[in-house]
Amino acid sequence: MSFTNTPASNSSRPADDQAPEQDWSEIMLPPQISTFGGTGLQLFQYLQDWAASHHYALVIARSEKQPKSNDYHTMTFRCDRGPKVKESVAKSMQSTSRKVECPFEIRAGYSKIHMCWTIRYICNKHSNHPPSDNPSSHSVLRRLNPLEKDRVYHLQEAGVQPREVHAILRNERPDSKASMDTIYNANFANSRELLGNKTPFEALVNFCKDENFTYKTQTDSSGNLTGFIFAHPESLALFKHYHYVLIMDSTYKTNAFNWLLFHVVSQTPFGSNFTIYLCFIKTETIPQFTWILTQIKQIMLQLGCSPPCAIVTDRDLALTAAMDNVFSSTP
Repeated sequence: MSFTNTPASNSSRPADDQAPEQDWSEIMLPPQISTFGGTGLQLFQYLQDWAASHHYALVIARSEKQPKSNDYHTMTFRCDRGPKVKESVAKSMQSTSRKVECPFEIRAGYSKIHMCWTIRYICNKHSNHPPSDNPSSHSVLRRLNPLEKDRVYHLQEAGVQPREVHAILRNERPDSKASMDTIYNANFANSRELLGNKTPFEALVNFCKDENFTYKTQTDSSGNLTGFIFAHPESLALFKHYHYVLIMDSTYKTNAFNWLLFHVVSQTPFGSNFTIYLCFIKTETIPQFTWILTQIKQIMLQLGCSPPCAIVTDRDLALTAAMDNVFSSTP
């Protein structure tokens, strides 16, 4: 299917008693092409680059793919400030919209005979909004391309913080419009993809299994998870030799579930610290701490370690009581 290049006529002239709308047509020019050779995505990128350089942005409103092919057959492009979202959808999303019913619209059809796209302008003028001051004001222009997504994924996997990821991306690709929110959203999407259909704790358990971590879980009478403790094999290898001093404390606000992260650390003769155990717990209670210290004591017995000579912690009464129950011989 193909289209001919027939730009639509301008809207009728306003009545004498109405103030004419400001004309931005000299700034927000439509793409000056009638045919294009390439894929559908290449066509969209070309139109988008043109739009961004003329202070507006486009979105793919509709598209149809060719039979038995991954490429497109027809595509409709609109101004990103075009038709508004349906009221029922907007209410469910609980968000506002930048859309102002801008009528700008382009349709393109691919001709197999001529091996190119034919462009038709349904409406070649913008209305109801001025040109944008900055390309980054358009969310569609802030999206990451496949190469940027892959880069962000590997940086996130390496433990690079979002602010640093954003700086690296802007340094490598000065033309990138990605914002900090773009990076956060990409990280969230990557994490959700890695989880699949599993909950975060199910994914953590699977990770510990795959990486040969030592771990234990604690559940209540209803079978709900109340504690999860895990240790890296190399941490336990160090712990076997340097088990004389234990340092323990809880860290708050580390996850979205408001669970506490209980951290158990030891020290080498060279003055360096190393993590022995990490534990997620729901509450700081005597039974909860007793369970954690019991797991540590059992591992020490398996490794052939003597009881610690000293335990360093803050003055948490529940933890102190649990220490007296489990490590009664330690001062």
